[in-house]
Amino acid sequence: MSAKKKYADLDARALSEAAAGLPPTSIPQPPANQPGDIPPALVRTKPKAIAEEAVEQISLRLRKSVKKQLKRLADEADVTQQVFILMALQKAGIVLTEDDLKDRRKER
Repeated sequence: MSAKKKYADLDARALSEAAAGLPPTSIPQPPANQPGDIPPALVRTKPKAIAEEAVEQISLRLRKSVKKQLKRLADEADVTQQVFILMALQKAGIVLTEDDLKDRRKER
């Protein structure tokens, strides 16, 4: 059975269960602030390597019912489906920048 066929029938619950079984990612914690340190709000949060990293595109195949759920949940959160998926990936431990989570819809 091909990997494509194997994962084609996964729904949102199965994906959540699969993600729960993954080992947590290790995110280094910054050292405690010392007197005279720059306030965290003024520190650049986007590492240079990530800022210059090329952006790539992926494609997903979802059952119609899963796509409807994704659309509904993204609409309720007032974000695009892409941002909603990225927020879920971030919650699962993927390191993202603020720029990754920007809503790129045009203002009307």
